[in-house]
Amino acid sequence: MTRAGSLRPFGLDRTPDLGVFVTSFSYRKGLPRDADLVFDVRFLRNPHWDPDLRPSTGQDRQVAAYIEADPECAPFIERLTGFWRRYCPDTEWRAKAI
Repeated sequence: MTRAGSLRPFGLDRTPDLGVFVTSFSYRKGLPRDADLVFDVRFLRNPHWDPDLRPSTGQDRQVAAYIEADPECAPFIERLTGFWRRYCPDTEWRAKAI
């Protein structure tokens, strides 16, 4: 999935002032230090456990397709989009200094 494609469901593909970074991390090693919001998506199918996909990364189209095929993916994106629109409509003024 391209960056613009991954942001389109959130309505962020045309908002240059707002950055969204999607990453995988290990809870054992702690949350990413610069994360403002973290969503646990361990309920989605994990391509790591598919032997054919294990050597791939999230940059590979077949990995995105695998996750998108999960029946829980679309409802999650829909709910997350609703959350974003409800609670983060004026995100630009809330931007934190780095």
